[in-house]
Amino acid sequence: MADLYRLNNFNYTFTATDSSVLLSDAISAQCNAIIINASEPVFIKITKHGDAATSGSCGYFIKDWPHYIRVSGGDRVAGLRAGSSNSVVYVTELTE
Repeated sequence: MADLYRLNNFNYTFTATDSSVLLSDAISAQCNAIIINASEPVFIKITKHGDAATSGSCGYFIKDWPHYIRVSGGDRVAGLRAGSSNSVVYVTELTE
């Protein structure tokens, strides 16, 4: 049952603006997946090195729809707003 997860009790919030914003904390070592939800459309990039999010090299996430993504401990999340309004991005860690 490798695809069943439970909450890891780590939650993060940041505001994606018109320039890429990097989540200040890296994903914790015991994390296997995250839930991302955003208040407005947003581009999200997840890398080990905290690369900047750009409209041409990231995933597009619609607003108010939770997205489940597998990650590794130490990954960094960056966001860039996809519309004219800033987007509050919510990240919740999950573990097996």
